[in-house]
This record gives sequence, C-alpha cells and structure tokens, in this order.
Amino acid sequence: MDQRFVGLSFTPGSGALTVTAPPNGNIAPPGYYMLFLIDSSGVPSVAKFVQLGAQAQTQPDFSVSATPSSQSVVQGNSTSYTINVAASNGFTGTVGLSVSGLPQGAAASFNPNSITTSGSSTFTVSTSSTTPVGSYPLTITATSGSLLHTATTTLVVNAPADFSVSAAPASQSVTQGNNTSYTVSVAASNGFAGTVGLSVTGLPQGASGSFNPTSITTSGSSTLTVNTSSTTAAGSYPLTITATSGALVHTATVTLVVNAVGAFTVSVTPTTQTVSRGSSTQYAVTISAQGGFSGTVNLSLSGLPQRTTSSFNPSSVVGSGSSTLKVTANKPARTGTYTLTIKGTSGSVVQSANVTLIIQ
Repeated sequence: MDQRFVGLSFTPGSGALTVTAPPNGNIAPPGYYMLFLIDSSGVPSVAKFVQLGAQAQTQPDFSVSATPSSQSVVQGNSTSYTINVAASNGFTGTVGLSVSGLPQGAAASFNPNSITTSGSSTFTVSTSSTTPVGSYPLTITATSGSLLHTATTTLVVNAPADFSVSAAPASQSVTQGNNTSYTVSVAASNGFAGTVGLSVTGLPQGASGSFNPTSITTSGSSTLTVNTSSTTAAGSYPLTITATSGALVHTATVTLVVNAVGAFTVSVTPTTQTVSRGSSTQYAVTISAQGGFSGTVNLSLSGLPQRTTSSFNPSSVVGSGSSTLKVTANKPARTGTYTLTIKGTSGSVVQSANVTLIIQ
C-alpha cells in the first residue's frame, strides 16, 4: 500500500515487549502511527494506533557545588571554600555568586565573583574576635538571568586557644624572716598547648618570690615560695601573679600577711552591747599570739562614762587566751552611746580594739 515501515528495537519480557521509539523526528515526525507485530514468517498482526510525541527540548542550564562541605576557623581568622559551576546543554551565560547565613562580625568575598560558562571561584570567609562561637549553615546562590541554583556548606567558628591561671590559698600569713607558699595552677582551653611563664609583683621590701617550675606547658601547677627577711615590714600585701604565653596574659591575685616577731592581736565580741542603768553587760576579749609570741598581755579599758565601772577576768593573758570584760552602769549613769577602747600591753607592744556601749 506504498506505506513506509520503520523498524523498532524491542526487548522481550514475560508476556510483554518493551519497545523503543524512533530516535528523532527526522525518522518519524510526531503523529499517529499503526503499530504491527510481525512474526518470523513476515506475517503482520492486526495494527494498533499509537501516538508518537515530540522529543523534549532541553534548555541550557548549569549546576553549582561547594567544597569542602564544612570548614572550621578560630575567631578572628579566615577560611575558604571552592565554588564550582558546571554548564550543561550548551549553557554559555555568566553566573553571579552571593552568600547568605554569615554570623555576626563575619565577612565574605568571591574570587572571581562571577563565572562564565563553567569554572571555579574561591569563597573566603573572614571572622572577627566578636564573631560568636557556633556552627553556621551558609547558602551559596548562583544566578544567571532567570536561572538560580544554590549550594550549602557549613562554617564552624571556634574560640581561640587560651588558658586560665589561679592561685591558692587566697591568703597566707608569715612571721618576719620566714617563708610561705602558694600553689599556682594553669588550665588550658580550646586546644591551647603553649608554654606559660610565671612572675610575681607586689612583694614588700626585703621579700623575694620564686616559682618551681618557672613555667608550665599546656596545663599544670607551680609552687610560688615567698621568703621574707627580718626587715620586711609587718602588714598585708596584695600580690599579683602574671602568667604569659606569647600575646596571652592572665593574672591571679593573693594576699601576703607579714606578722612581726613576738606580736599579738586583740579582738572583741560582740562589738556593741546595750545595758540599762543599774545593770551589767559583758564582752569577750581574745588575745591571739603571732610569730611565737609567749609574753604576758595586760588588759586595760578607756572611754568609760561617769558612774560606770569595769573589770577584766582575768586581767592579763599569757600568749594566747581570752578574758571577760564586765561593764556595770550604775543608776545615776547618763544614757547615751559611748566608744570604749580595750588595750592589750606587753612591754613596748600595744594593741587595741574598739567597742560600743549603749546605756539606756
């Protein structure tokens, strides 16, 4: 019937055939066709009509990717990724690049900032010392006209390697001419592995300090020994321990209390008592020996108002000990608030403490 036949390739299956359509419209333009099965003798089956559709037209396009999928950076430093653009289906346009999702204090740049057809760009992210520590998903957007594609990667911001320093105990007491010690501890953080040098300032005249060891690598402790002399003045001194590793500097503070040889202190509790006229009240006086003091401390009181009396029991203390101060306000005593001074005297050494007496 003068019809043109087009042979089709096929794959036999279980009770079916999978038939492949003609490769393009030059061989078989879109339209309706009669489909025959032909046996080995060349006898055709009854035809079935089938519709052959047009071949899909593929548009020029591109794809974008970012490597590596994640980068880590220390606050204040920068890191980079490679952005790749791959053309497909004859794409020849120019692709512009941008990024979103950057954390606070961070900035980004592309080199180059656009790619024609296919190629790669270096994507650099710079952080600052104020960029918060954390993990941030970044979205790379590639645009060419109405075409838009994205790729994602992760920025991990870490705190810089650092260390801390502490000292214990917070205060030490020493008698003139003797020594005492503190423990200085260094703790590493965020992968710190440097060497920390130690020094001390604030020592009183006649005193010296030494560290053993003089430096600490990564983490550890050192003993600070403070030696005083007989000429070191008695008093309380704040000491500053400085730990240095490169540009990193941290400090810790402790107190050194230097006591005079053969000294003592006077303390009283409570510091305020209230008494009615015609009655008595009491204070507890404590003598604390320092530096091996073992002398006799004689107690006295000044500042009593008229028509009041007082007594110590005992009136003196040897070395360390306590005494009870009894104050009696006679009925004619005048009401008011009075400051009393309790003195402890041992030879040329005099120590005192003030208390308040309220007469009602």
